[in-house]
Amino acid sequence: NEGWASFCEVVFSESLYGTAAYIEAVRDNHKDVLLYAHRNDGGRFPVSGIPSNITYGDHVYNKGADIARTLRSYMGDDDFFEACRAWMNERAFEHASSYDLRDFFQNYTEANLTYFFDQWVFAPGFPEFRIHSFANAGGDLWDVNILQFSHYNDLLMQEVPLEVTFFDAQLNRATAQVLANGESSMETVQLPAGFEPVHACIDRDDKLALAVLAEERVIDNNGPND
Repeated sequence: NEGWASFCEVVFSESLYGTAAYIEAVRDNHKDVLLYAHRNDGGRFPVSGIPSNITYGDHVYNKGADIARTLRSYMGDDDFFEACRAWMNERAFEHASSYDLRDFFQNYTEANLTYFFDQWVFAPGFPEFRIHSFANAGGDLWDVNILQFSHYNDLLMQEVPLEVTFFDAQLNRATAQVLANGESSMETVQLPAGFEPVHACIDRDDKLALAVLAEERVIDNNGPND
């Protein structure tokens, strides 16, 4: 419950100050989780199933919020917030476990929440995804090869929804959704007619709690850049 309370703080920021403020708050919290949660709590732990001495530690509050916003991205806003409202209406003031929450929310989404909870909630660590290559598959179709790496567990996640953003030489953007599975995934996406990508990146809008800290900069001058 404390992780959800921390997540509500960033949702409040989004409502009051807008999407940019939400993303900034999410990034600040994610940075804190990756850099400090394991130091402050004495190890790397899952969100659910932690030692009792860190019941009120960083994994519960901060990583819990990180995983809650990842669940939001998995389900989409409409389904996610509908499930939240229904949960509060039907289960208020009751005892409940993470398994109860999983099974309840599953009624509101086509995403596989058994996979989600096993991978994000009940296991420590974080996944990392990298674009190995992309190539034209004919016309407006492009093949994208995505590699997965696990950090601080041996788990290779399944059915992870990734948003891939492509850039052309003029920095115009096109976005495609893919599902990553296992060590390597080859997905074919359709881009706008005539769009010629020269660069691509994953999760540009910080929708998932991945094992990376990312910053985007456009360098448009010659010479050294810090």
